[in-house]
Amino acid sequence: MPEEDRLQQAWAVVELAEAQEGLVRREQLVALGLDKDAIGLRLADARLHRKHRGVYTVGHRLLRPEGEWVAAVWAVPGCVLSHQSAAAFHGWMANPAGQQHVTTINEATSRPGLTVHRMARLYAVDVARHPLLAVTTPARTIVDLASVLTWPELRGVADRVRLLDVAAIRQAQGRATDRRGAVKLRRLCERLEAHTKSEFERRFLRFCRRHGVPLPDAVNARVGGVLVDCRYAAQRVVVELDSRAFHARQGEMREDRRRDRKLLREGVVTVRLVWEDLDDDAAAATVEDLLALLVA
Repeated sequence: MPEEDRLQQAWAVVELAEAQEGLVRREQLVALGLDKDAIGLRLADARLHRKHRGVYTVGHRLLRPEGEWVAAVWAVPGCVLSHQSAAAFHGWMANPAGQQHVTTINEATSRPGLTVHRMARLYAVDVARHPLLAVTTPARTIVDLASVLTWPELRGVADRVRLLDVAAIRQAQGRATDRRGAVKLRRLCERLEAHTKSEFERRFLRFCRRHGVPLPDAVNARVGGVLVDCRYAAQRVVVELDSRAFHARQGEMREDRRRDRKLLREGVVTVRLVWEDLDDDAAAATVEDLLALLVA
């Protein structure tokens, strides 16, 4: 091949990679006129670096997270970015270091740097397609995460998401074939739903009766000029029932703390409870904390 043609070919490879997060696929190189020997020569002299089978970086090994996701999806034909990698794509968590996650309905196996999840079926409604890759939708990503994360980990991810559609999560779960996270998903959906203050108050009163915690002497009462949820006048304790999700509370936390300090100056201790503090796995610790303040 004349030198001028080789230079044009080299620049064509570079320009293609620049448009694809620094990556090229084997079939793209072949389409540009590079045969097996030419690709091997470029690998030998470090003009190409193998990222996955049939997927290469051009002139370097470093990729942005976006490049890591594209490379992972390209490595398994017909797959979509999923699980922790999809959560990173959606901005919910850090990009998994050294191990990306994809889902496919085809025969494929995991390999270094790539975890492959196989499903019997993956519906189009659960996949969002972008110019260089496909990724599970937010709802489907939550369903997948529930199957691989612990409850505290899943709850932590959900707390970092600005908005999650509970109905969409439940629908995605109904389409999923992996049911390992069903209990965690049900718990998460209950937590995400908008619990009204009155619902939370009724649940707290039931919780007190069930666990032998003294009932408040008043609900929605004023203490030192502050309207509180549950008042224990004799013990000089108030219980505040926070029905708001963590990510919806950020702008209001400062006011909450100001109210707590005002009550403390009046000699009143504030106990703040969230919905999950009344769940079975947290009940013992919640009861212990309340009894320590309410029972002499």
